[in-house]
Amino acid sequence: MQQTPLLEIEHLEIRGAAGAVVSDVGFSVAAGEIVCVVGESGCGKSLSALAVLDLLPPGLSITGGGIRFEGKDVLPAEARRKLRGRAVGMIFQEPATALNPVYTIGFQIGEMLPALSRARRKARIDELLDRVGLPPATAASYPHQLSGGMKQRAMISMALAGEPRLLLCDEPTTALDPTVGAQILAQIQALTAVAGTSGDDGTSGDEGIGVVLITHDFHAVSRMRGRIVVMYAGQIVERGPIREVLDHPAHPYTAALLDTLPKKGKRPGSISGQVPPPGMRPAGCPFSNRCRVVLERCEAEPPPWRDAGAGQKFRCWREP
Repeated sequence: MQQTPLLEIEHLEIRGAAGAVVSDVGFSVAAGEIVCVVGESGCGKSLSALAVLDLLPPGLSITGGGIRFEGKDVLPAEARRKLRGRAVGMIFQEPATALNPVYTIGFQIGEMLPALSRARRKARIDELLDRVGLPPATAASYPHQLSGGMKQRAMISMALAGEPRLLLCDEPTTALDPTVGAQILAQIQALTAVAGTSGDDGTSGDEGIGVVLITHDFHAVSRMRGRIVVMYAGQIVERGPIREVLDHPAHPYTAALLDTLPKKGKRPGSISGQVPPPGMRPAGCPFSNRCRVVLERCEAEPPPWRDAGAGQKFRCWREP
């Protein structure tokens, strides 16, 4: 029997005054699975995740598509707000701004545990800090007393305090040095295999949590096991198993992104131009004005989805 995904997004459209900023975006995340969403800044990665929790910036709203959590429709804003904390946790891009500077780390984690007694709350806070590799003494520290990596770990522990089934991670390694960033990513991936506690008795569930990792760092993605979604100009242009997409990119945009990565003995490539803003995107393929292998029809007609095999699909007029 096929498992119902934790999160299902179908044909999502988000619009603002300038037009559609996200269009026809769809992917799913299962328990114990990690899905990496990649692309340049301005491609709609973060907005797609923020929409799940009704956290879109003012002036933007969902105008089409559907969102389901554990098989239930949560498209109404009130239903999405109820997911925050308990069902879905969020790790924001900048922990220094997400953490309140006037309260200790322990106090901020404890706010997620109002039903527990003082003694049980302290024990749970210590457990959450230990789970992300921080000593219990961190609970008495203020955010300014922690390094960037420690702040990010503290944010993860806060996100886990509500025992969510799904974790949304928005560029969690931004501004961290590569070594610390790798440690953070390893901890996030470990969450997909380690079941969280369920209830005050400390018993464990049967599955790890689902994770959506939003990033522009392909090196980070290469260390993950799971699936990848490549976004460009508010659309998904390629998706599939991480290893398949990285080893055999089918869409010209994915290939161009991978070509920009530093490689030993090879000069990194570049992509001319920039991501077109809403209201100024090409009528056909959104990447057509930057693509090196563009066809005439690419500029006029939206491309179809094609199958590249091994669960890999891409949206392009060229054959794989």
